[in-house]
Amino acid sequence: ALASGSGRLANGLIVDDDTPTLTIDSPRVAEGNSGTTELVFTVTLSPASTGQVSVEWEDQTSVDGTAELETDYTRLAGGRLTFAAGETSKTIPVEVLGDDAVEPDETVRMAITSPNPSGTPIRDADGAVVATAIGTGTIANDDGAITDDAELSAEDRLRERLKGVNEAIAPELARAMTAGTLDAVSGRIGQALSSDGGGAAPDAPAPAAMAEAFAGVLAGNEAALEEGSWSWKEGLAGRRFALPLSGAAEDGAGAGADPAGRVTVWGAGDYRNLAGEAGGVDWDGHVFGAHVGMDARFGAGGRGLAGLALSWSEGRFDYTDTSARVLGGKVEGKYESRMRSAHPYVGWAWPSGVRAWGSLGYGRGEVTFIDGEAGRQASDSTLRSAAVGGSVRVLSGEEESGRFGPVAVDLSGEAWTARFDVDGNGERISEMEVRTHRVRVAAEGSRVFELAEGAVLTPSVELGMRLDRGDGETGGGVEVGGGVDYAA
Repeated sequence: ALASGSGRLANGLIVDDDTPTLTIDSPRVAEGNSGTTELVFTVTLSPASTGQVSVEWEDQTSVDGTAELETDYTRLAGGRLTFAAGETSKTIPVEVLGDDAVEPDETVRMAITSPNPSGTPIRDADGAVVATAIGTGTIANDDGAITDDAELSAEDRLRERLKGVNEAIAPELARAMTAGTLDAVSGRIGQALSSDGGGAAPDAPAPAAMAEAFAGVLAGNEAALEEGSWSWKEGLAGRRFALPLSGAAEDGAGAGADPAGRVTVWGAGDYRNLAGEAGGVDWDGHVFGAHVGMDARFGAGGRGLAGLALSWSEGRFDYTDTSARVLGGKVEGKYESRMRSAHPYVGWAWPSGVRAWGSLGYGRGEVTFIDGEAGRQASDSTLRSAAVGGSVRVLSGEEESGRFGPVAVDLSGEAWTARFDVDGNGERISEMEVRTHRVRVAAEGSRVFELAEGAVLTPSVELGMRLDRGDGETGGGVEVGGGVDYAA
């Protein structure tokens, strides 16, 4: 332009303020409980360029991000983004590894353009200016709330950690103990109120015969006994006996006599392997139950049954705790439980083949931690339960049923609820209440084979469906089973 009154020329500069700029965002994603989820960084070019623009990118988590490589996410090697003319957006996906550990939110940092030795990205690119050089992605915890461990005392942290172990194991322990006892009780009621009016073989075994039978069990496991691998708890699983003490069986009248007034002592064993993982606690072990009871038949034709079962249950589990409360990353320990409980029960059978029963239960016991960090800790515990059930006979087993002969088929159902309380010890074990519920329906078919000298062999098959609710793992399931009863 011409300067006024000077007669000289001056140069003016028009600055282009439309140079494209590059920015990277800071995304957030829930980590998920398993598999992978994508944390997607978006790089934006604004405004669009009439020519090609390119920029380098690289993972910067090693500088000050908190996520761990190959534990929380899968690292990308870095690369170069190229924007063609008119393009304004490119993405950088990062694979996040899901888990169900309760932990703080974690961060992954991504930089566009190459960093200098101090870790700060160089703010330039080919054909554009870098406005936002670093994006911080957040892997959000979706496994429950945690408190800041730094604010907890050492004792509070131990209490919280043992509470987490209890919350992982106790619901499945309570479910297994209750199911084992009620299976024994309902099995006894079904045996006693079966259509033959019996409850044991007409000629009940004498104590000497029972001892001989037990010796046979030991003899059949001779090799395991010699190797030291045989467990008497596993050996008693699924076995039961019924020994009439008075009533119709004493005079040898057999199944055709009125069983009213008969008093019977019975017993059953139960063994269940359990394993699971919850809240960063992996555990596995077993629950063993021994059940003995006494009942009496009453009513016209002995159609009623009333009795009392006494149960002793023991659970033993090994666990590994890798939750957020652990100092050093991992603690191993043992979790043990013992429970002594009483279960009164009553049942009734109608001539039409319908049976119904009910039971209540109350028990006292203790749970014990032998923990690698907290040492040995014990607390009293309580178990309460209530159950109802019933069955209806669809086929009586008295008529021929195709190629299988006289088959009996029963449809049955049961529902129970249980409450397991850990009292706490005023030190490192906190109070806790666990509630579990189950509904189950099943169909069972059996066939009676009469053998020589009055012996009876009864094989059976069963198909059931189950729904669990309450604390711990819940959901539905299908059960398939079979068994053989032999009475002589």
